[in-house]
Amino acid sequence: MQSRVLHLHVFDYDRFSRDDSIGEVFLPLCQVVDLSEKPSFWKALKPPAKDKCGELLTSLCYHPSNSILTLTLLKARNLKAKDINGKS
Repeated sequence: MQSRVLHLHVFDYDRFSRDDSIGEVFLPLCQVVDLSEKPSFWKALKPPAKDKCGELLTSLCYHPSNSILTLTLLKARNLKAKDINGKS
């Protein structure tokens, strides 16, 4: 598990057109000290360009008995507006 990298890619939802990419984050699980303690932390989204995209607050929980990693998205903040109306 410690050799894995978690990749999160955030999109806005568009009902009648293609969803837009807001940003992504790569989290090497070796950087997470103890997954059994359900760590929570903010990670900055990295855009395809160099501008800021926002941040995600996530919580991770690993159950070694059945090899299940649970990711919970708690909040998002400062997401970059991708729609023409200034929202995402």
